[in-house]
Amino acid sequence: MSRSDDTFARKAIAGACAGGALLCLVLLAMQAFGSIPPPEPGSARFLYGSFFWPSGSYSVVPSSTSGLMILMAPATAVWGFSVHVRCSDSRIRHCLKGVALLVGLWMLDVIIKYRHPINNPQLTAFLWYLFYVPMTLIPLLCLLCALRASALDNKPWAPLLRRAAWATSIAIIALVLTNSFHLQVFSFDISRPDWQEVYVYNWGYWFAVAVYVAEYLGFFVLLFAASRRRLHGVIALLVMAAVPFGAYGLMYALRHEFAIKTNFSLNYSLVVVVLLELALDFGLLPSCPLPSSTSRCGWRGQGRATGSRGLGPRPSRTRSSRSMG
Repeated sequence: MSRSDDTFARKAIAGACAGGALLCLVLLAMQAFGSIPPPEPGSARFLYGSFFWPSGSYSVVPSSTSGLMILMAPATAVWGFSVHVRCSDSRIRHCLKGVALLVGLWMLDVIIKYRHPINNPQLTAFLWYLFYVPMTLIPLLCLLCALRASALDNKPWAPLLRRAAWATSIAIIALVLTNSFHLQVFSFDISRPDWQEVYVYNWGYWFAVAVYVAEYLGFFVLLFAASRRRLHGVIALLVMAAVPFGAYGLMYALRHEFAIKTNFSLNYSLVVVVLLELALDFGLLPSCPLPSSTSRCGWRGQGRATGSRGLGPRPSRTRSSRSMG
């Protein structure tokens, strides 16, 4: 190993360790704080931040989950860097880094909406609509990762599935972002002071939820169908971890009192990142421990994602060495 490769490997290990430490801090903080309700609009101004808020502006009290969201953004950035180092397939690597970017932007949007003084109800509604950009693209990227990792992306129906999934996601995002003009996703009277609490879900919302559920189901089904038998138990464990969160998401969609008092954005992001990290760690998605050992992981970023530690047939030695050279 050359000195430059050794230095890069050390930086990669340090970055991965830092990411793991940050995620552990988040989990410990959640354990310490417990389930804290999200900030409520219209409450008193936060004293320590009053210097930064213009007088007479709308403001809210940041809840204790604001600190967790601030931690979550850099933690996912470090995780995205570790994915760049470890993931041995370029397409899956880009999808996972896209998930990391979307989570960071989502946390930023939530913090701005609840902590920044906003007097304009239309702007407040638009910041709320922006939540559904990462909420729509993250399950799509997960589905594309599974399609690639299962080595099914070269099937005749795969391009059609990708185009249909992208078109559907773009349509959902456009429908949500323009909701104020047609109210087909959320119905509310923005002139009311309590419009953020009194609104109704319309057909557009339930259509989006159905697409999200279908994409996550496709993620697990594709991995299960294409993985080796020894990894079926691992996928079953991931499903068992995802099912309770699915029930929590359904409770949130149905406006259950317990669910709506929690920070859904933070919980959603944390669960998705943890599940994807477990998929990488267990070999459901192609990964290798170090950049210098990509020869043990198949070929990096070319062809099918068959270089993982458990999915699909492994590439031949000739093809692997050609791609590495």
